[in-house]
Amino acid sequence: MAHAQDGDTKCGLCHICPTFLSVCCFIWLAVIAAVIIVVVIVILRRKKETDKAKE
Repeated sequence: MAHAQDGDTKCGLCHICPTFLSVCCFIWLAVIAAVIIVVVIVILRRKKETDKAKE
């Protein structure tokens, strides 16, 4: 039976993945995906604004 002090800690959410900063890896994946989506939306919006300004 693994204990937290053994260094083999599993997350409390899925009980599958090891934790990074005590947060499930699936949560980190969702946060990274959300950040990428926001960045793409901002880039597309700025591109659209610059295209309108050129006309």
